[in-house]
Amino acid sequence: QKISGEPVVSGCDTSEVFEAAECVLDAVAAVERALELEGTYKINVAGPEVLTLREMCEMIGAAVGRAPVYSVQPVVPRHIVGDISKTRELLVSPRIRFVDGLKFLLAGHSSGQP
Repeated sequence: QKISGEPVVSGCDTSEVFEAAECVLDAVAAVERALELEGTYKINVAGPEVLTLREMCEMIGAAVGRAPVYSVQPVVPRHIVGDISKTRELLVSPRIRFVDGLKFLLAGHSSGQP
C-alpha cells in the first residue's frame, strides 16, 4: 500500500483472499476487445491468479526492498474472488501475473512488456 513504512491497514485478517489486480496491459486488451462486443454484458475483469492480501503485500515488499508492516483488525475475512470466465470467453485471457505486473510498474514501463 505504501512504501513509506506506514502499516498496511486491513479491515480483515491478511489471509483474506482476493482476485489479484489485473496488469494494465491485460486491462487495456480487455477494454479494446469490449469495445467490439455487441450487446450489454456484466464482466469481471481481474488478473489470472487468486492471492491473499498478505501474499500481495509480501510481493510488493520484496519488489521495493521493504518488509510490509500490518495493522490487522479482528474481523472475519471476506474472500473476494470474482468469476472471470466471461472475461476469458468474451474478451481476453489475463496472462500477466501480479508479481510480473508489479515489476513492470516499478520499472517505469520502459520495455512496453512485463
